[in-house]
Amino acid sequence: MPLFTDFLTIGGFLLSLTAFIVVKMNEAIYQDEKCIEKTAVYREIDSNYSHTEPLENLTHFLIASVSMALVTSFSQFTIGNIFSHHISIFCIALAVGSFGFVLTSCFVVKLNIQEWITLMKEKKTSEFEEEQKEILD
Repeated sequence: MPLFTDFLTIGGFLLSLTAFIVVKMNEAIYQDEKCIEKTAVYREIDSNYSHTEPLENLTHFLIASVSMALVTSFSQFTIGNIFSHHISIFCIALAVGSFGFVLTSCFVVKLNIQEWITLMKEKKTSEFEEEQKEILD
């Protein structure tokens, strides 16, 4: 029973986190001119490449994590009540797999946030250099 509430809570939290992260990342990173310029190299290699493809992949992965957490939660509540060693092993394996998805989601979000921070640092550095040029000229 504790796995039911735990994974239901994790699923709800990831769902709200997904909406926030996707919107903020899109605004802060993927609509930025420097990001679009950086991905122009990829577009030369593959004409179908979209500069928002990493964000789309992140969104799909987070939705898969939410789905996996909810499936795990409901399986604990439904088939988890059947007294069988095989069912217990299945439910525990599902919980471990779902937990792996959640941890991987956190890691992927961390990588995107690091990209966001790097982009902000680059923007501030370039702004500072432009100000210094103006002062010296």
